[in-house]
Amino acid sequence: MASQTTEDEKSGLRSQVNWLYAKNSQRIAQILNFAYRLQPLDASLAPGLTLRGELVYFPGAYPLRAIFRDKQAVPGSFGVTGFITLNAFLAEYACALGRNPWLRQFPAVLQNVRPLYLEPQWLLRDEQNQAIPLEPRFARNWELLAVSGGHPVSVFGLWDGFYFSPWTVWAGERCTLL
Repeated sequence: MASQTTEDEKSGLRSQVNWLYAKNSQRIAQILNFAYRLQPLDASLAPGLTLRGELVYFPGAYPLRAIFRDKQAVPGSFGVTGFITLNAFLAEYACALGRNPWLRQFPAVLQNVRPLYLEPQWLLRDEQNQAIPLEPRFARNWELLAVSGGHPVSVFGLWDGFYFSPWTVWAGERCTLL
């Protein structure tokens, strides 16, 4: 669904965060990989691939981290489902915080949202006219708007309690990494 790689310049340690969507359970999983300097990172979790296997979550009050067992690439794609309203999203976020008050980022797929610019803030607005703010440092707002064409889209991203940071957007069958 989404991936991000960062490198610590002092230590040379590279970190790769992969966010996966489990179709059957409709849960999101975080897969972490690490490599030193030029060692290769796991390329089998590239965004846009459809994989079959078993996601095994590490125990926790609100489990997100997982490992992927017996993964196999399979042809085709499938649509993700997520929160239909922002009220449902925020209610689930409150439940997650109740289970794990140290949760720094809450991953979510928001369905049927539209990007909206109300100076000076970019927002995601749902069909009930509720809105949440986008991360001010997010630099691809106009691209998100262009992909949506002003129509409802599904967006995967991370919520920190104040701002939503988009990573991936689906407009119909088309998936765009942000």
